[in-house]
Amino acid sequence: MHLRNTLSCFCLLVLLASCSEREFAERPEYRVKKRILVDASHDGGVWWFPQSGSFDPNVNHQGTAIANYLRTLGQEVDELPSNAPVTDSLLSLYTGVIRAGNYGAYSSETLTAYDNFLSKGGSLFLIGEYLITGAQDQLAEHLGIQFSGSHYGHVDSFAVNPVTTGGTSYYYNAGSVVKNTRSNADIEILGWLDHDATKPVLGILHHPKAKIFFTGDINGLETVPQPLSARIYEWLYR
Repeated sequence: MHLRNTLSCFCLLVLLASCSEREFAERPEYRVKKRILVDASHDGGVWWFPQSGSFDPNVNHQGTAIANYLRTLGQEVDELPSNAPVTDSLLSLYTGVIRAGNYGAYSSETLTAYDNFLSKGGSLFLIGEYLITGAQDQLAEHLGIQFSGSHYGHVDSFAVNPVTTGGTSYYYNAGSVVKNTRSNADIEILGWLDHDATKPVLGILHHPKAKIFFTGDINGLETVPQPLSARIYEWLYR
């Protein structure tokens, strides 16, 4: 019996040694379920529309398609109501966050909570919205991205990158563009509006410990454009 157990263990070690880490990661039983928070606490009426007052994730709203798409990938998704507090203890419960909307000011406690979340290797999809003259996306600027303006058109020009490979045009509905690409070397632009190099709208913000993907419009992503959506969420949360 002892010899049989020894041989079994030896065979298992040989099998493990012969399989790459990627091969094991691709097996369903070795995939780790991610817990993702949709932080819609600063939603200006895009994620939760047409709901107001009482926000119920089980009742249809504009963000439903994204949340349900992630659930079909096996992820656990929670959606935060508008005006809900975002704290360090809350973010510590999640491996990934979708920041949906930039309406209103952020408290210093919330900004610190995001800093701590990212310093621990969290994954953030930073989604902005349009900004009127003089307004700012406080969290985005805290992290090093300056969104600006209100723009309509199509995201139809993509950089060569695994995340945007095969990307197809989708509508950009009153979203903002990034203004500080030259002054922040950590910003890698992967998509532009209407083939216009002066209108960068999505990309990666490189961080020493975290993954951060950003764009300036929620509406277009709520149509779950493919294959871009699949590649973004795979890069962030798998």
